[in-house]
Amino acid sequence: MKLNLWDFYADDITNTAYLEANKTIPIRGKKVTWSGQYLTQSDVGDKLAGDIDFNLLGVKAKIGNKKWGAFIAANKSSGDTAMFNAWGGDPGYTSSIFSRNEYRENVTAVKVGGQYNISKKLTLSGGYANYGQSDTKAPAKVLKIAPSGLVTPLTDAQELDIALTWQPKKNVKIKLFHANRISEYDGTNRKDLTQAHTRLIGVFKF
Repeated sequence: MKLNLWDFYADDITNTAYLEANKTIPIRGKKVTWSGQYLTQSDVGDKLAGDIDFNLLGVKAKIGNKKWGAFIAANKSSGDTAMFNAWGGDPGYTSSIFSRNEYRENVTAVKVGGQYNISKKLTLSGGYANYGQSDTKAPAKVLKIAPSGLVTPLTDAQELDIALTWQPKKNVKIKLFHANRISEYDGTNRKDLTQAHTRLIGVFKF
């Protein structure tokens, strides 16, 4: 079993502690990996970011071999606030390409996904995540759905992703992906807060 423990203290802002455990067991030519995580965050000192009280639990099971792999993961957040994530940390097992809703207040999130190696150079992957309706209110101006005030979530957030990755050489990678997502504020003031997004990315290392 591998254990990972760290603590990130930002003076007068937050203290964040994180613990993760991973255990891999070979079964009939496949690897089964069990993972668990716990994150807790609180405000400290002069509380420049305001009151913070956040906890995150997570579990993940992954199975696969050299040809294919699949996983299922869940996160549960608790506490009186969302996570203060100004530094862009993203340990959550249920994060998607665009969505990070497991860091909002009082969310139960589930994600399933997998990948299949079509050849040594070509991989097909995909995933679906459902983020249970949170208690996090968002500024209406940010969502561009009302002139002022805070907006309450109306539904579960969701994201469906599919990606095709081609790596013809060790230093060249081309990735085509498509994502469909639904905001938990979808339907507020009769606004359509859904998105379909397709992107082609090329990476060359030198």
